[in-house]
Amino acid sequence: MDLRLSECHCSFLPPLGQLAYLKRLLIKAFDKVESVGCEFYGNCTSTSIAFKSLESLTFERMPQWCEWIPNVAESEEKAFPRLQVLCISEGPKLKKSLPSHLPSLKELTITKCSQFVLSLRRPTTINKMSLKDSSNDHPRMVKLETLTSGGHSLIVQSCYSLDSLLKEMEQPGYFHHMREPKR
Repeated sequence: MDLRLSECHCSFLPPLGQLAYLKRLLIKAFDKVESVGCEFYGNCTSTSIAFKSLESLTFERMPQWCEWIPNVAESEEKAFPRLQVLCISEGPKLKKSLPSHLPSLKELTITKCSQFVLSLRRPTTINKMSLKDSSNDHPRMVKLETLTSGGHSLIVQSCYSLDSLLKEMEQPGYFHHMREPKR
């Protein structure tokens, strides 16, 4: 089942986590939503799992969205067990906090979220990551792509600060293989 919700002037998202057969979800132009929290996950009991079939989740044009609050009603590690693609676009106030446990996530795209700070727990299943902010004259972009060897490479273009990224990369085993982009 696919669901698209757009141009709603609601302050909260509906309890979509209860839709057991939902595979793809697009939420667009919810102008008044400031946080995504337990109301979004719904009233899931210990025997049910929020978003248990969801494979693709996209948020677009959410100008007031500041935070994504983990689902504390149940163990957050149960929600989104099959989510493979997560896209967030045009959330200029969103600062941080993706769900910490996304065991199947393969593709992450964050675009035009100028205040967003990405923090991923290792190990990660992500093999394609794109971070873009075209709100200034020098967009920054980070991509993580799978290599044929099964390792990962990181390509960084037009980025102002790499301090926290470099600290992460210093950790043993962060990347199996590094290569510079061709010029």
